[in-house]
Amino acid sequence: HTVALVCSGEPGHEKSSVYTWGNNIHGQLGLGDTKSHETPVRVDAIEGNPCHISAGFYHSVAVTEDHKVYFWGTLIEEKCFAYSPILVEELQGRAITHTASGESHIHAISESGKVYSWGHGRDYRLLGFGTSDTSVVPQQIPALRNHVVRQIVCGASHCTALVDSASADNLPELYVWGSAKHNKLGDITEHVYTPTPISSKF
Repeated sequence: HTVALVCSGEPGHEKSSVYTWGNNIHGQLGLGDTKSHETPVRVDAIEGNPCHISAGFYHSVAVTEDHKVYFWGTLIEEKCFAYSPILVEELQGRAITHTASGESHIHAISESGKVYSWGHGRDYRLLGFGTSDTSVVPQQIPALRNHVVRQIVCGASHCTALVDSASADNLPELYVWGSAKHNKLGDITEHVYTPTPISSKF
């Protein structure tokens, strides 16, 4: 499926909307049912002005300008799913600015650079907690608790995070975790299950 953020209106008075289309067997289009669509359809059940979106295999996420996080689709079968956008209550007051979605896990980043994860850990411990456990509610990643994270990108079996450096050169660091197959973790050649810095600087 595909998720698009569409903006309209005059500068300073822009309004944004989320549109989805494609496969909807798990409710990932957020339209209240499981009917698939070949053309974009507006998702109406989001309160506020969406400013960021992300999508996994069977789920979608939107963040509004007032830092509300909405989730829909299926993240964990029979435990974390919704056919229409629902507010992620556990992230209220966290000032979330954007999210990153993997196959079946989500990371949310706050204005202050804190990271919260939920979904499937799976074999490669993709939530960053070091275990394969699932989590139906967002939890802060312990290994990044004392770091300022600027961006996260997720694949199906690995994650990368751009982190502010505390070193004298002030160059950002790249932390990675998950599967090392096909050189996905850069110069780290073994699977790692918590965020770990690679040697290269950026």
